[in-house]
Amino acid sequence: MGKIGYEHHGQSISFTHSYKALRGRGAPAGFLLRSCSQNMSLPLISDWLIDRFASHQLTDTEQQQPGIQGLPSHILDSILSACTDPFYIFDRKFRLLYANRASLLWIQQVLNKSEPLLLSEAIGKTGEELGLPPEVIASHEACQKKVFTTGRSRQEGFRYHEYALTPIYNLNGQVDIVVLISRDITERHQTEEILRNVIDTNPHLILVKDREGKFILVNQALANIYGTTVEDLIGKTDADFNPNPIEVQNYLQADRQVMDTLKPQIIAEETVSSVTGETRWFQTIKAPLRSPDGSADRVLVVATDITERKQAEVALCQSEAKWRSLIQNSSDVVTIVDANNQILYQSPSITKILGYHPNELVGFQGFEFVHPDDIDSVKEAFAQLLNSPTCTLSISYRFRHQNGSWRFLESTGTNLLNEPWVEGIVINSRDVTERQQAQLALQQLNEELERRVEERTRELTEANQRLEAEIIQHQKTEVALKASQQQLLAIAANVPGVVYRALLHSEGSITLPFISNGIQQLAGLTPAAAIANPQLLFDLIHPDDRAAFNQQLQAGVVNLQPLNHECRIVTADGQLKWLHYSTRYTPIGNGDAIADGVVLDISDRKRSEAALWESEQQFRAIFEQAAVGIVQTSLEGQLLQVNQTFGEILGYTPSEILGRNFVEITYAEDREVSRKYHRKMLAGEVENISLEKRYIRKDGSAIWCLFNGAVLRDGEGELKGFICVIQDISDRKQAEVALRKALAKEKELNELKSRFVAMISHEFRTPLTTILSSAELLQRYSQRFTEEKKITHLGRIQLSVEHMTQMLNDVLLLGKTEAGKFEFQPAPLDIRQFCRALVEEFQLSADSRHTIHFEECSSLSSLQGQGRYPHLDRKLLRHILSNLLSNAIKYSPKSSTVNFKLAVEDKQIIFQIEDRGIGIPEEDQCHLFESFHRAKNVGTIPGTGLGLAIVKNLVTLHSGQITLQSQVGVGTTFTVTLPLYEKG
Repeated sequence: MGKIGYEHHGQSISFTHSYKALRGRGAPAGFLLRSCSQNMSLPLISDWLIDRFASHQLTDTEQQQPGIQGLPSHILDSILSACTDPFYIFDRKFRLLYANRASLLWIQQVLNKSEPLLLSEAIGKTGEELGLPPEVIASHEACQKKVFTTGRSRQEGFRYHEYALTPIYNLNGQVDIVVLISRDITERHQTEEILRNVIDTNPHLILVKDREGKFILVNQALANIYGTTVEDLIGKTDADFNPNPIEVQNYLQADRQVMDTLKPQIIAEETVSSVTGETRWFQTIKAPLRSPDGSADRVLVVATDITERKQAEVALCQSEAKWRSLIQNSSDVVTIVDANNQILYQSPSITKILGYHPNELVGFQGFEFVHPDDIDSVKEAFAQLLNSPTCTLSISYRFRHQNGSWRFLESTGTNLLNEPWVEGIVINSRDVTERQQAQLALQQLNEELERRVEERTRELTEANQRLEAEIIQHQKTEVALKASQQQLLAIAANVPGVVYRALLHSEGSITLPFISNGIQQLAGLTPAAAIANPQLLFDLIHPDDRAAFNQQLQAGVVNLQPLNHECRIVTADGQLKWLHYSTRYTPIGNGDAIADGVVLDISDRKRSEAALWESEQQFRAIFEQAAVGIVQTSLEGQLLQVNQTFGEILGYTPSEILGRNFVEITYAEDREVSRKYHRKMLAGEVENISLEKRYIRKDGSAIWCLFNGAVLRDGEGELKGFICVIQDISDRKQAEVALRKALAKEKELNELKSRFVAMISHEFRTPLTTILSSAELLQRYSQRFTEEKKITHLGRIQLSVEHMTQMLNDVLLLGKTEAGKFEFQPAPLDIRQFCRALVEEFQLSADSRHTIHFEECSSLSSLQGQGRYPHLDRKLLRHILSNLLSNAIKYSPKSSTVNFKLAVEDKQIIFQIEDRGIGIPEEDQCHLFESFHRAKNVGTIPGTGLGLAIVKNLVTLHSGQITLQSQVGVGTTFTVTLPLYEKG
């Protein structure tokens, strides 16, 4: 067995040969050769065999050069017999001259012969007799060299064969013989079909191009993009379909680079434009296809459509920008914290609400800024969030402002720790401080309002009862009216009309084949008279209506359109009646037409319409001239009709407000109540409502109105809309507000009077008792008392009188400050000397067992050293500091020290007085500056509760502030901060 190579027209051909020795009498007589072409197509095998047949008798020299000129006939016969492909030789008439063993086997199968077919049996038969396909016979008749594929059904199934037919010409140019070679390509054909289907059904672009960019192989995906077929693409380039020359040039450059470098290339993103202008994005892989010599003149391209991914990336970027913009510009504070409540992000709105820079709080624990009273509830809510992924929780609490004040926040937190794009807890916070303060103020008014509400409720109940009685009467009237309407409908249904048929002739004449008896009752004409002379019917029409009637009649006749017309007639007895004509026309040929109609007496309806119009005008006048606002709305609350008064109440013209919904003009805080009653009326729970609500005027202001609404129903009882009466009660509301203020003021004065009486009765009792006892002792025992003892009792009386005088002075001083009658007269003051003198005065007059330690800052010395003095009211300042120092001494234990500090800071002068006394309970601190209020732990220490109230008012006159810090059993510190009012 071996492999032999041949050369045919410059192309190398290789066969695999199997040799079997053919022995004669003891010595080899030759070899049987079985060969199979490994790299030849049928046309090449055919050409090569023809060359062998065309060879002449070889010389010894030629026989020494096998594979160059020819082969010996016995070798050629061995090759053909051993060939597995059928091989035939026919004469010019297509009669078989030779067939190899594979051909005989194929013919036997085609002809369904059970016995093996011998060559001698087949010689001389035509191709048609041998069962060759019609395409083969047709090609022989055309004397053309041709290669084609055909299929045929066999016992084992449908088989595909490839045929190569080659005519051989003699020296005269005539066909001498015909060589036919066939090959069973069923498996190859099936494989190609499978490969073709795989390529065409693949969503990726799969194509092969040559160096010039021509398509050698493409799939359906590319054909879909270019809007053509796979067959139309073969042999063409991208430039034939792609309208973008830059893309085409980039494709060609990349393809040639791959073929030149013999290296695959991956293009992450490139675009492909279609003839419709659509552009799609692809990720492309290009690989060289090498030829046997190692070079590459073709490139394989596989491209994946990533357009949706690109669009998704763009959409994602846009979405991220949108949400970032929303967060950055939101009026609420957006915060992201980790599982330890450490702040990771803070939106810019925190600056506006809490005064912090967005990055100022990052890294801190949010708990550090929560009010101590709220910290436990906040931590509990945070723990719930941690234990519930994707959970959302809301809570209200106080948060420290950058300036140290506390603001109420309403926060909603969502646990997104498991979301990879957040990995934190997102908290949205809103400042509700004003709302909390308003709720507190509202709570203070509740007690007074309860009485007013009860009184108003009683009035409304009585009004509702009256209104319900009116509604019941109105409903009875509606029932009676509905019954009357039904009776009128029944009467109208039984009123006889006139039914007629007229024949309209093309020349314009009219005949009347039929008219009902109703014409006699309607017009005073007998049917016979009307039929005999139809003109009598036209003569009945009122002279003023004849022209319009004739015009409508002619239009109906010409256009054959239904006639619906109303006009007046004058009956034979002189009555004026309104009639309604309803006629339909039917053409019957020759230009003639039949008119079938009904005439109804509508005189009663016309009179009703006139009365209704008059009634509507009266109602319109009442509607427009009413002193209250009247509105008709749809079921959805849209304003359908409004009168002038309602427009004036809200500051609109009626045309400006028509079509708007009642919610739009309702005050925001009253909308939910209005919607609730609207839903109740829609559901049929109530037929009418009455409530006080606020509307929004055109200028944006709110106005109080009394709203009374009732449902509107049609004749069948179905809900049609609502009728509303609106009355301006803003004056009454203002009076109620003034009354509430007066009541509050009166209550405050009563409480003040009660505390004043209690204070006077308590504080005056002791000095009066002292005065009385000393006076009685002097009266009874003055002769026995020594002068020294008399002076002692007189001193007690004098001190008690001074104490009472001081209390009265405090009351008068408080009254002047609260009435705004106290004069504020600031002037330059040597504050250091003033304070030192005051301390010295107190130190001399106070109990020697108390020490006042005075301390001043160095900046004050330098300030006054430059001749710059604060502008303060000496008299008021003395009262302020004297009161605070006397309180510090009075409420401190003996032998303790009172610290008095004086400082200047940020254009303010600060006085701080600190004692180590009994302290002030926390619950009393918020009331400490109220008149007559004293802490609950003062015991028997005397006092009026007026001093600090006066101090507060005097500090306010200076536009200053007073604060305190105190702890029971430790001591109290008062800090007074006043503006310097410094002048150069």
